[in-house]
Amino acid sequence: MERALLIGVALGALVVMLSGCGGGGGGGATTTAAPTPAPGPTPAPTPPPPPPMKSWPIRVATYNLYWWCTHNDQGRCPQFAGDKGNQALAHRVKQFGPFDIIGMQECNDATTMQREFGYTDSHECRQGNDGQRDIGVCFDKTKFEKIGEWQSKQVSEDQYGPRFFQYVRLKHKESGGTLFLGNTHGALPWHTDCNGAGGDQKAKAFIDAVNSYIEPADSMVVTGDFNCINKDKEIWDLNATWTLACNDRTTRFDHIYMKNTTTSVSKCDDQSTHGVGGPSDHALTWADMALLTPIKDESEVSV
Repeated sequence: MERALLIGVALGALVVMLSGCGGGGGGGATTTAAPTPAPGPTPAPTPPPPPPMKSWPIRVATYNLYWWCTHNDQGRCPQFAGDKGNQALAHRVKQFGPFDIIGMQECNDATTMQREFGYTDSHECRQGNDGQRDIGVCFDKTKFEKIGEWQSKQVSEDQYGPRFFQYVRLKHKESGGTLFLGNTHGALPWHTDCNGAGGDQKAKAFIDAVNSYIEPADSMVVTGDFNCINKDKEIWDLNATWTLACNDRTTRFDHIYMKNTTTSVSKCDDQSTHGVGGPSDHALTWADMALLTPIKDESEVSV
């Protein structure tokens, strides 16, 4: 009995000790709760996914025609005397075409090239306006129709005079989608500089011209011999603003640009990859691209 009493007293003393050490009793020291952290910034809402798009394929080319030689100006390229230069240019275009769009540089007569390419009935071709004698562009009028008239802007100048950017908006007949189409032959780099302020200013002139005329839903195709390469600031600025769909592998001056939210590219190619050369000193360069339009009917399937 005494032993049981002693054990009970000892257990009671232990309980008192534990209570005094914060074990749950009311007389001991209390613990302070950690402060509630301040609320953080509200996370930005998740942007909605882009709408599903339907693609409408087109083949686009850019080609510097090397006019002074392929047309034997001043007798300096007798191998192209008569109509041989035109025939050789047309052979290249027919070999890898037909093209829904072809932008031409060093082109002094777009109408002549339209005939030589066999595009008389299918395409509309436009030579540059007064003062823009070396640029021309053709588009397939069975697929596109113009929205408004051709526009132009001087973007630079070199020893041969002003250099221009020609452009127009087109409607794609089958889809109802719209396209901004532009073409240019940029100034020679050693005269106006592709780097430094010269490159920035030239790139800005192109970008401003497009931004002043393009509509938000437009697809975009810009072709050209920019006379600058990918190490130059002009091209850096253009690549940072638009998407480079294709670049030639010979001079590397020739580019096809697009806007990647409304335009896509599946293939970039040029004649140099097929083991053929001439008649120009630039390769005929082309891209298989697509105009993108929102799918409004769930039954539509992308082509």
